[in-house]
Amino acid sequence: MAKPLKIFMTAGIAVLALLIIGIVALYIFFPKEKAKDLALEKITAALNRKVVIEDVSVSLWGGLGAYLEGIKIANPEGFTRSLFLEASALDIKVKFWPLLKGEVAIDRIILVRPRVELLKLASGQTNYTFGATASSANVPAVEKLPDEGKVAAAAFSFEKLTLEDAFISYINDSSQMTVIIHGLELNSRLKNPSTGIFNLSGDLKTDSVIYRSAAEKLPVLVLEASYQATADLNKKQAALNDTEIKINGLTFKVKAGIPNIDSFDFLNAEISADKTDIGGLLSLVPEKNKAALAPYDIKGKLTLKALVKYNARSAESLAWEVEYQFDDFALAKKSLKGAFEAGQLKGKADPGSARLEIVEGRLPGGNISGTVAVVNLANPNLNAALKGDIDLAALGPFLPEKNKISLTGKMRFDIKAQGRIKDYGGMDLSGNLAIRDGSYAAEGLPEPVESFQMEAAFSSNAMTLNKFDVKFPSSDLSLTGQLTDPLPGLIPGYSGEAPRPFLTFRMKSRRFDYDKLFPEAVVGADVDHTHITVDSLPPLPIPDINGEGKGVIDTLIYSRVEITNMMGDITIQDRVIYVKNVNADVYTGKLNGEVALDISDFENPRFFGNYIASKIEVNDFMARFTGLAGHLYGKIDMQGNFDGRGWEPEPIMQSLNMQGDASLKEGKIVNLDLLKKMTEELKIKLPSEEAVRDLASKFSVENGRVKIDDFAVKTQTGDWVLGGSAGFDGTLSYTGTVLLSESMSQNLLSQSGLVSGLAGLMKQSGTNRVKVPFKIGGSYKSPNIMLDLSRGDMIKNKVGEGLQNLLQGN
Repeated sequence: MAKPLKIFMTAGIAVLALLIIGIVALYIFFPKEKAKDLALEKITAALNRKVVIEDVSVSLWGGLGAYLEGIKIANPEGFTRSLFLEASALDIKVKFWPLLKGEVAIDRIILVRPRVELLKLASGQTNYTFGATASSANVPAVEKLPDEGKVAAAAFSFEKLTLEDAFISYINDSSQMTVIIHGLELNSRLKNPSTGIFNLSGDLKTDSVIYRSAAEKLPVLVLEASYQATADLNKKQAALNDTEIKINGLTFKVKAGIPNIDSFDFLNAEISADKTDIGGLLSLVPEKNKAALAPYDIKGKLTLKALVKYNARSAESLAWEVEYQFDDFALAKKSLKGAFEAGQLKGKADPGSARLEIVEGRLPGGNISGTVAVVNLANPNLNAALKGDIDLAALGPFLPEKNKISLTGKMRFDIKAQGRIKDYGGMDLSGNLAIRDGSYAAEGLPEPVESFQMEAAFSSNAMTLNKFDVKFPSSDLSLTGQLTDPLPGLIPGYSGEAPRPFLTFRMKSRRFDYDKLFPEAVVGADVDHTHITVDSLPPLPIPDINGEGKGVIDTLIYSRVEITNMMGDITIQDRVIYVKNVNADVYTGKLNGEVALDISDFENPRFFGNYIASKIEVNDFMARFTGLAGHLYGKIDMQGNFDGRGWEPEPIMQSLNMQGDASLKEGKIVNLDLLKKMTEELKIKLPSEEAVRDLASKFSVENGRVKIDDFAVKTQTGDWVLGGSAGFDGTLSYTGTVLLSESMSQNLLSQSGLVSGLAGLMKQSGTNRVKVPFKIGGSYKSPNIMLDLSRGDMIKNKVGEGLQNLLQGN
C-alpha cells in the first residue's frame, strides 16, 4: 500500500498548492468576478483540466481569506468517470505579511466533504498527473510541479489543515487493485522553519479502509494515526518520527525514512507493537487464509519489532526482519479438549530464515521446551531441539472416538533434528524416548495391555531399544535390540534410494497365549469365531526391514496346545520372516522344524515350513484335534511339511496343504466306543484295554480336510486298516477293514444263525480269519460307525459263487 500513499500525498500537495497560490493571490489584486475568472483560467491551464468553482468570497480581516464553494476538477480525456475531485467547500486563511516576503503562511485550510478518485487505466494512463505530463503514468516529482507548486514548496506552511468527511479511492485497472477510504477526518499542521524544511504533525481517522486485489482481499480496516514528519527538500529527504497508528484498535509505532523523495526508490521503516492481543491481529488476516485458522482458538499477547527496507533498484526490492515475542500463548483446536500453552514464544524471522524458542511450554498433561530454527526458506534447513514429558492419558481427546481408546502412561523425550527438510532422508536425528507405567485398551480388543514400558535411544544411523516390556492378562513379551540405518527407509512414503534398515534383536516371553491375543487367526475345528468383533491383527504392514534375532518363549499356547521351552532363530529377508532351528516340548515329546511367513503381499501372506515331532503322547493329540480322548495311548512320531495363505481361519483352512507321515511303535487302545458299536452287531467282545503296535500312516491336508491313507495298526483283536478324511468343519468320512485274529474269527464263525453266516461270507480266502469292512461318518461330537457290507470284495465273490452253483443245480 506504499504506492497509493505516495500517490495520495503527491496529488494532494500539488492540487492544494495550485488552489491556494492561484486563487488567493489573484483575489488580492483583482475584483471578485474578474479574480474568479482569472483564477479558474490560470488553474485550468496549470492542471490541463477543467476546473469549476461555483462561488468565491474573500476576506481581509485578520489576514487574507477565501471561501470556495462547489469545487470540481475534471478528469483528462480517456476516462469514463467525469471528475477527479469535488468538494462542498474550501476555507482558506493566509497571513498577509509573509506574502510580501514570498512566503505562504496559512492559518487554516478546511476542505469539506472532498471526494477524490485516483485512477490508473490498463493502458497505464493516470488521472493524478497534471500539466504537460498528464498522459504519463509516472507520478511527478517536486521539480516537475508547475511554477506555483515550486514557490509553495520553497516557502509554505499552515497552522491547520482539515479534511472533513473525505472520500478517497484508488483504482488500478492494470494490477486490479482497489483502495477505498471512507469518512477520512484529518487535522494537520505544517511548519516551514527555514527554506526547504517542513515539519508536519497531526492526526487522522477513518470510518473504513477497503483493500482488494486479484491476489488479496483484506478485512475492512479502521485506521487512526497521530504523526510527526519532516521533509528536507534541499536534500530531497523525508522522515516519519514518533508516529502511532491504530488498525482496528491495535496500536503500532512507526518510524520511516525516505532518502530520496524525488525517486522514492528507497525506504527504511521500523514498526513496533507492545503486547498486542493476538485475537485482534487475526482479524487482519486476509480472507483466503481465514478458513485455515477457523478450527483453532489462539490467544496471547504479541510484542514485535520489525525493520523494513525497500530498494527499487535491487533484485530483491523488499527486505525485512522481525523480532517477536508471544506472552501467555495458547493454541487449541475447537473440536478437542486441551491446548498447547507457553509462558513465552520468542524468536526472529526474515525472508530467508525463522527461529522459535519455546519457554515454559505446556502440552496436555506435560511440558515442552526447546528451539526450532529454519534457514534458507527456499530450500529449508531445519535445526531443532525439543524435550519434555507428556501424560499419555491427556492425549485421550486427540485419539479416535470409534473404539473408545484408553491410553495411560508417562512419556519423556529429548529429540534433536538437523538437515534439509526436502532431503529428509539425509536429516541428522538423535535423542531419547522413554515410556513408563503405560497401559492401553480399546473396545473390542481381545485383551487390553495392562502395562508397558519402553526405553529407546536413536540417531540417524541406529535406534537402540534398551527396553520394551508388554504385559497382557494372559501373556507377556520383552524385546530388546538395535535397528541400524532406520532412516530414511522407515519414513512413510519415502521412495528414494536408501539402505534397508537391519534389526538385531532378542525376544523373550514367559507365556504367550496366541489364542487370546489373536483369536480370529486361530485354526481349529472347535474354535468359535462368531463372538470376535475386532481384527486383532496389526492394521499396518510390517516395515520393510531385514534382520536377525532369537526368540525364547517359555509357554506358547496355540489352538489350546501348550508348546513349552520354545526357542528358535529368526531371520527377516526381503519381506520374508524365517523362523529356523525351532526346538520345543509338546505333549511330553519334542518338536523341531522351521516356518516362514512371506508378507510381500500383506493382504494375502503365504506361510510354509516343515517339522519333526517325536515321542508325542498320542492321547493328548487325539484329545485336542479329534475329540477321542482316553482311548489311544502311546508315543507317536510325525514329520511333514505344510504350505498355506491368509491371515484368518477360513482362507487358511481352504488353502492349507500338508503332507506327512505318522508312526507309533507301541501303544494301547482303551474302551474305544466306536469299536464297541461295530462289534456288538457281530457279538464280538473286545477287551477293555488292548495293546497296539506298528501303527503307521501317511496323511495330508487339502481343501479343508485331513486325509489319512492306509492307516495301519495291529492289536490283539486284529489288523486294522483305515482311510478317509476329517474336515475342519468337524465332519468324518472314513472307511476301513479289520482282519480279526484267528481266535476272534473262530469265535465269530462258531456262532449260530445270521452272524455265523455273515462271518462265513467275510472269511478271508486261504485263512481262518474274518475280514470285516466298516465305515465311520457323522462328526467328532457325534460319530457314527457301521458295517459296510456293500464294500467287501470277498463277500461279493462268495455271493456270486453261491448264485452260480444254484443256477447250475449243484
